[in-house]
Amino acid sequence: MSEWALLCRLTTPTDPQEAIEWPETVDWDRLISLADAHGVLHHLGERLSTVGRVPDEVQDQLTARRRERVARSLTLTNGLHSVHEQFGDASIPALPYKGPVLSTVAHGEIAARQYVDVDIVVAPEAFDRAWELLRASGYEQVERLRALGEAAFRNENGVVVDLHRSILPRYFPATLPVESLWSRRRDVDVGGRALPALDPADRFVVLAVHGTKHCWYKLAWTHDVATLLVRDETDWTEVVTRARSLGALRHVRLACWLANHQFGVPTPDAIDVTADPDVAALGAELTEQPEPSATPPTDRAQFRCQWRALARPRDRVQYAARLATIPSEHDIESVPLPAFATPLYRVVRPVRLLGRYGRATVSRLLTGP
Repeated sequence: MSEWALLCRLTTPTDPQEAIEWPETVDWDRLISLADAHGVLHHLGERLSTVGRVPDEVQDQLTARRRERVARSLTLTNGLHSVHEQFGDASIPALPYKGPVLSTVAHGEIAARQYVDVDIVVAPEAFDRAWELLRASGYEQVERLRALGEAAFRNENGVVVDLHRSILPRYFPATLPVESLWSRRRDVDVGGRALPALDPADRFVVLAVHGTKHCWYKLAWTHDVATLLVRDETDWTEVVTRARSLGALRHVRLACWLANHQFGVPTPDAIDVTADPDVAALGAELTEQPEPSATPPTDRAQFRCQWRALARPRDRVQYAARLATIPSEHDIESVPLPAFATPLYRVVRPVRLLGRYGRATVSRLLTGP
């Protein structure tokens, strides 16, 4: 058994009492390195703490790293509490997702999931006000651009807030209006304070679309899905209904296929993975590497994965149109334009794509192999 296979086996959210067939030798450094890179170090440490054969130095290393993660999680959670309170005082409905909220909902504690920032989505009309409020609160803009409908901020304590006005990816053909998300929200106790969180069905669909966008290159994303499947606190029929309306049913089925393939978690009856043969084909392609390195995929790989996950022709047409016209960060950075000329970036985008890739390659980016 390879260290990758052992990692998946040790971090499965199913019954931890089930016996594990240990290999004769374990490369502990490799195992810990994989767990850290894939965001499941906490879960590995929890499981190994119940296993008597783990060397003391390995346990000590895991304990030290988990303490660092707990400290970082507390800092980010405190930052989230403060930002949420300020948004509330300014009457800005804001939904935090992923980060400490997802860690609490899926795993029961704020430090169980590795994360480096706090994601918050607000309604498009409140985006500028939220932006200015963060700036006035001591946050500085970093990395991302306002023209894309999202921005990252960091304060002096190292708290990073990713502000969004859409919860689905930039090029995704459908939208989930923030108003609808807000009307279905659930309150969750996150680090001792009640915070609004996504409705379980919305959460599962969003996770499935996000993971597919990034080709599921981190095991932690599949682990989140697997844990939610095991907890079984979601209306899976509603998940299917919502996913189908957004054109994301294949994304949801793929998420369940991966959870079963990598962790042995059964799929709910309402989500028939076998009804779509393309799901298994795409899942097998995404998991063909014997030991994934947690390296972000190329833009082309991400575009192709999203294209293949979109089952309806009209969704593929909309996706291709958005991909060809909605500017990226690099488009805006490479061609600075004054604020009044921002709409011209929809012309800059296809010109840069043609210049960078050429007509034939752009065609392959949009339509797959």
